[in-house]
Amino acid sequence: MITKNQNLTEIIKKTAALMLLLLLASGSACRRDGEVLAEWNGGNMTRREMRLLFQMFQGQDAAGAATVEAQDQTVRTYSLMKIAAEEAVKEGLDKDAAFLERMRLIDEQALLTAFENYLRANVSSQKYRMFDLQFLILSSPDPKSLSQRKPEAEDLLNKLNAPNLSDTDIESIIQTKTENMLYRPLAGYLDPHCVSCTPNPLNYLTDPLDKVPVKKFILVETPTGLWLIRKVKEYEAGQDDLQDIFETFHKTSQRLVRKFMSGPDAAGQNKQFYDRVVKSEQQIEEYAKEEAKEQIRRQSGTLFQSRLDSLRQKYKFVLEERGKPVEKLNQADYRDDTVLFTLDGKPYTYKTLREKAPPGAGIDQQIQLLNGVLIPFELIKNEEDVVKARESDIFSFFKELNRYESLARVYFFKHQGDVTVPEEKIRQIYELRKNNEYSGQAYAAVRNGIMEQLRTEELQKRAQDMQSKLMEKYAVQIHRDLLKPGSL
Repeated sequence: MITKNQNLTEIIKKTAALMLLLLLASGSACRRDGEVLAEWNGGNMTRREMRLLFQMFQGQDAAGAATVEAQDQTVRTYSLMKIAAEEAVKEGLDKDAAFLERMRLIDEQALLTAFENYLRANVSSQKYRMFDLQFLILSSPDPKSLSQRKPEAEDLLNKLNAPNLSDTDIESIIQTKTENMLYRPLAGYLDPHCVSCTPNPLNYLTDPLDKVPVKKFILVETPTGLWLIRKVKEYEAGQDDLQDIFETFHKTSQRLVRKFMSGPDAAGQNKQFYDRVVKSEQQIEEYAKEEAKEQIRRQSGTLFQSRLDSLRQKYKFVLEERGKPVEKLNQADYRDDTVLFTLDGKPYTYKTLREKAPPGAGIDQQIQLLNGVLIPFELIKNEEDVVKARESDIFSFFKELNRYESLARVYFFKHQGDVTVPEEKIRQIYELRKNNEYSGQAYAAVRNGIMEQLRTEELQKRAQDMQSKLMEKYAVQIHRDLLKPGSL
């Protein structure tokens, strides 16, 4: 269903992202890519398009979600988008101001999308900077009493860093002294941790360790605990190494847990914990496999942002106060020479933003475009792999895809019209639900919510009618017999 507030934008953005990703991959992914799954007067949709749509919504393991019904709906939705774009051109909407404004920054948007998917397509070549960590913690919910325990923590720190202390000795100290019951049987060993991934939820521990020699414990103070922590090992890992790394860790953990639970220090340790963490060889392998896949998924999802973060440092990026997307912006505060940000010492002024933004955009929308499109574009535009992305066919492909989406949006917006909800209809809904859904709420408090719900329902109804008429007008034929469960 397509409404003014709920259009094809999300579908196209996600579809474009994955299409670009796979276009960068190794070439002919499927010999049936050209197979026509839907055709109409003047156009068609191929299997390749459907496969890419599915993989965008469902991930790389899309086949499992590809029921015949789901494939049918995907083909239907995408076909309607292309048909609506064709109708828009016939009506001259490609000259419409709303469409032209949406296309104004298409080169910048296309390059950002192409580059992001270029990074994802090459995720297998990414390297992971890993820390193997071990810790002992003294904890307290009261910061005052925690500070009083600092001499105790410093004494333990000296013991853990004593010369000639073996790893077995250290494990014994941690299992005796640590106050984290979950990691006590594990002798304080944490799962192998990626410090180069974004976000890094343990940065408050790993940042202080960054320049510290391997094996040396340091003291890190946090509001709820005194951490004695060290890097047991620091290394770089490839994507293919991750499963083995996690398997090795869990096998070591099993040895430590079994040894601990059979010793005198296990008294009071929850047996349910033991039953939960002790695994068979097969369980360890499956768990490590899933852990590696999740690590890769997180990394591929943050590659673009991580690259932007590193470029901000590389180019000494500074976002000035007037460039920040704060809640209340005042147009009067902006003159053509107002500096919004600096890059490598070069100022970017409001004049440049004003000239690039759509003519009707207010200051709020302009600053949104600055932070969402123009700043990332300025950061990446001269990178070597960005040049590769620009030279590939994905750059022009995304522009064409974005054009379809923008035309479809303008077309549906025009033909749906606006909806006025009668006051008596709003009051009627309130009376029907005032003893359940709206119990205890005055009419005035829920009126606008009811009105918007009724308006949305009417727009959805109109959208369905429009879609049916387009399907009939263009004699759309979906070759459902070619859709097989799990086959893309």
